Amino acid sequence: QHWAVMGGNGSGKSTLAALLLDRIRPNAGSIERHSALTDQHIELVAFEEHASLMARDQRLDDSETREEAFDAGTLVIEYLRSAFIRARKRYQDTTEFEQQLQDFIGHWQLQTLLKQGLRYISTGQSRRVLLVRALLCRPRILILDNPGDGLDQASQERLNADISELCKDNRLAVLLLVKQRREIPQGISHLLQLDQGRALFQGPIEQAPSARSGHIAGKPIPVYKANQRPETAAVSGSEPLVELKGANVRFRDKTVLSDVNWRLESGQHTVISGPNGAGKTTLLNLLYGANDKAWAQPVSLF
Repeated sequence: QHWAVMGGNGSGKSTLAALLLDRIRPNAGSIERHSALTDQHIELVAFEEHASLMARDQRLDDSETREEAFDAGTLVIEYLRSAFIRARKRYQDTTEFEQQLQDFIGHWQLQTLLKQGLRYISTGQSRRVLLVRALLCRPRILILDNPGDGLDQASQERLNADISELCKDNRLAVLLLVKQRREIPQGISHLLQLDQGRALFQGPIEQAPSARSGHIAGKPIPVYKANQRPETAAVSGSEPLVELKGANVRFRDKTVLSDVNWRLESGQHTVISGPNGAGKTTLLNLLYGANDKAWAQPVSLF
């Protein structure tokens, strides 16, 4: 069986996953497992996993002491190979693991990412890396927590196709946590629908009632009053809040931003769009100082 657990924010999806992973215990009731199933046989792919890895590399960053002034942090290939430590008993030897690793690298097209740091790959790329690492652990249950969040349409379609292929493997049970019915790919056989912690439906997905999405009327929010210092209170239309003049960002041999010129004026509301890997996050990092390359760029704030 391959299940989708569907519900809005706060419905209990992640709590259910935490129970299966033995990260929390129930206040009442019981959980029964197959005698051969432990938390070592369950793998979770979630945005939070990548965020914690990035935060760890940020804490350990030692670029200031390096000659090249660049610390890649944990490389993608190092992260993938760390799966062998967790799943050592499921492989005959390192040769079998390396063969499986190379097969997955080829199938999910990770060749160009292997020498890059986890901090420097896009959202879509990170989902593929997390998925491959989880599969290298040879789990019996694979939990995918909102895997489409933050992905562009092309990346979402590709990921859904990958999940559908995984559902063809009878040795693996997929548990997909999603917010909406349209996020469920082919191959998912059953649905558990949650609402505020209660199960509204559970059973074969073709028997599930169609979800009705009603229109939610907006309501006015309180008046916003910024606390402005006297010297910045008067912002004229001719003086931009943010200005980039020919910004360029490269990480070693990879160009992320190339000659970007952009102004954000007072009163403007702007969307920055582009596929995963286009450079959106890097541009934002320049603005709030999370990327030290901002100090060598023509970036003006206020």
